[in-house]
Amino acid sequence: MQLARLRPIELQRRVALERGSPYEPPETWVTERMLWADVIPLSVSGRAAYQQVAHSQATHVVRLRGRHAISLGQHRFRWRGQILAPVEPAVDPDGTGRWTTVTVELQGDS
Repeated sequence: MQLARLRPIELQRRVALERGSPYEPPETWVTERMLWADVIPLSVSGRAAYQQVAHSQATHVVRLRGRHAISLGQHRFRWRGQILAPVEPAVDPDGTGRWTTVTVELQGDS
């Protein structure tokens, strides 16, 4: 899949990017901003590939337009009432700054 060829219409999901402080009780998360995104479930072969690099819980890839700084443990996404937590750092897949992809783990309902 070539991410650089995506049209804006393909980013049809609204996700909340939340920032939290999981190290201070009680754990609190606040919406930092709302973003247009594509939330892509990983196929069985995609999950198997991530398991080989120690990300056995990876379930989806979140694709965003533009460059975004998303920190492991400090950010998560809320989509359709579900929590998607990053399992690896955000990536600019083609080096142009047009897209950011984040591999995430579905953690259930909020």
